[in-house]
Amino acid sequence: MLKAIAVKKIARKLNISFYTVKSHREHIFEKLSLHSVSDLTRYAYSNEYETKAK
Repeated sequence: MLKAIAVKKIARKLNISFYTVKSHREHIFEKLSLHSVSDLTRYAYSNEYETKAK
């Protein structure tokens, strides 16, 4: 349920469909061979990615 809320929030913020966000997210996880948001967070941290969220 929390995952769906986060995806909905992202979709609203970007003014795009929930399904578009969900699809892009699934492709990112697949391409990076990740299985969870915590995996993605670890990946970003270990590769020194920075957020530019406002």
